[in-house]
Amino acid sequence: MPSTIPSLKATLNLHGNRSGDDKVKEIAFALRGNTFLTTLILSKNSLSNDAITALTKSLMYNRTLMKLDLSHNKIDDFGAKEIASALSETSSLTHINLDRNEITFKGAKEIAASLTVNVSIITLILSNNRIGVLGTEYLAQALKENNSLKCLLLQYNVIGFRGAIKLASALKMNTSLTTVDLSHNNILGEGAKALLFALTKNNSLTTLNLSWNEVVVDNDLASALKDIHSLTTLDLNRNNLRTEGVRQLSSMLRENNSLITLILSWNDIRSEGIKEIGIALKKNTTILNLNLGDNNFGPEGAIEIARTLKENLTLTTLDLSYNAIGNSGAADIAQALKVNKSLTNLILKSNRIGNHGARDIGLSLKENKTLTTLQLQVNEIGPFGVRHICASLLGNDTLTFINLSDNSVRDGGAIELALVLRVNKSLTTLRLAASRIGFLGTKAIGAALKKNHFLTTLDLSDNIIGNDGAKELAFALRQNNALTALELQLCNFGFEGAKELGTTLKENDCLTKLDLTGNTIGTDGDKEMSDALKKNVSLVQYINPYFAHSRSFLFVERNQTQVATMYFQPKFQLSGLYLLLNCNNCKHRLGTSLLYHILKEKKADLELEQNKRFPALGNENNVSLVLNKAAKELKVKYIYMI
Repeated sequence: MPSTIPSLKATLNLHGNRSGDDKVKEIAFALRGNTFLTTLILSKNSLSNDAITALTKSLMYNRTLMKLDLSHNKIDDFGAKEIASALSETSSLTHINLDRNEITFKGAKEIAASLTVNVSIITLILSNNRIGVLGTEYLAQALKENNSLKCLLLQYNVIGFRGAIKLASALKMNTSLTTVDLSHNNILGEGAKALLFALTKNNSLTTLNLSWNEVVVDNDLASALKDIHSLTTLDLNRNNLRTEGVRQLSSMLRENNSLITLILSWNDIRSEGIKEIGIALKKNTTILNLNLGDNNFGPEGAIEIARTLKENLTLTTLDLSYNAIGNSGAADIAQALKVNKSLTNLILKSNRIGNHGARDIGLSLKENKTLTTLQLQVNEIGPFGVRHICASLLGNDTLTFINLSDNSVRDGGAIELALVLRVNKSLTTLRLAASRIGFLGTKAIGAALKKNHFLTTLDLSDNIIGNDGAKELAFALRQNNALTALELQLCNFGFEGAKELGTTLKENDCLTKLDLTGNTIGTDGDKEMSDALKKNVSLVQYINPYFAHSRSFLFVERNQTQVATMYFQPKFQLSGLYLLLNCNNCKHRLGTSLLYHILKEKKADLELEQNKRFPALGNENNVSLVLNKAAKELKVKYIYMI
């Protein structure tokens, strides 16, 4: 009897395919009867008004689509009006992305009107359009009536302080919004002040992004922050706060008891400002995450940070990236880590830390028992510094994530790390990209992987491991049963390395992600990997030099003889399955037809044969019917066109 496709939650991703009107219209028509597609991504497809009209009309009939991405499509006010009409009728759509289009205040007016009647949309993304002050005013009026929208993203819309004031009036009445992003809108201090005073009357908003807005923090603004009780995340990145602005903020922090995450990066905060923040954090008991990156406060600021860490009992994540603290600053931070009992995530990226700074941090890890994540990428750490960090790992059982990418680790440092991997039982992620590691270091790490049963992610990208290094890793993975993600971008290996990795994939059932981007494996190497994927049962994401995709049981390939080949393994048991159409030219007629038939849930009762060949263009319907049958039997959840 004919088979039926079960009810499924599916994603169709057509990002960047430039599908054209006819193809989008086919998919739109299929949506009318489709009952399992929940996410449709049509970003960067140069959609015309006709295509938008066809799509929006279908939305009025569809009852399952929840997320629609129409970003990067040059949608104008006419298209916005069509979308608004659909929003007034649909009851299933919850997320709509209209980022990077050409919507002005006219289109915003139509969308705003739809929000007064729509009760399903919870996320609206209108960033990178040109809605301006007037468009913001229309949205603000709608928000006074709408009680379902939770997330509103309006960055890069030239709304200015007048638009911010209009939105502030809505926030006094709105009871549903939890996240608002107004970054890059030049709202100035006046606009920020209006918003924050409005939040003293609002009990729902928890996240507010005011970065890149030339906000000046004065006494009035700080006073408003003291009286806000719902806001948990505040982003003030790139507002040129300087010492005086930080002084006002620190007075607020001493009394505010709601903020959990505070982002103050790129604000020209020098050591005096850091001192003010430190004083506030000695009293504040709610801030868990603090970002002070890109402030260039140097070793002097690091001294103040260290003093704070010795007394603060609540901070868990601290980002000090790009502050040029050097070895002396690292030494001060290291001393604080010996006594700090709360910090779990420390980011010291790009701080001119060398071997001596790494030595001091390593010594502190012997005593610290709370830090789980240490990020030291883009510094000046060599094998000597790595050795000291490794020495600490022999006695540390809490650190799970280390990033030493973009340092001079070299083979000597890699060998030291390999010795640790043989015995360490806590480290799960190790990132060593662009660390000047060659064959000898890779060989040592490979040998360690045969003994290690805890590391799950390894990044060796942008190292010159060559074919021999790739082979050593391949040999290791035949014995390793823990590693799930291996990143080998730009590792200077070719067919021989790919061939050995392919052989390993036929045996390894743990690896779920493999990235080979930027290696010259050639078509022969690609074939070796494709053959391996027919037998591999674990890999979910495979990224090679020619394309990136999430894989499943099915590969439909276009070859020079215009034949579609299906590879089917019925014994595969995975929780997240994918149907992949991997074609040389994604715009060809076959791919769209297959998607169209699958979306319409066309029924078929055809027998599947492993590696059976079907004519690609001569008999499209047969191919689509076979795929349709496979979709049912394999319970495909995600559909990708690449």
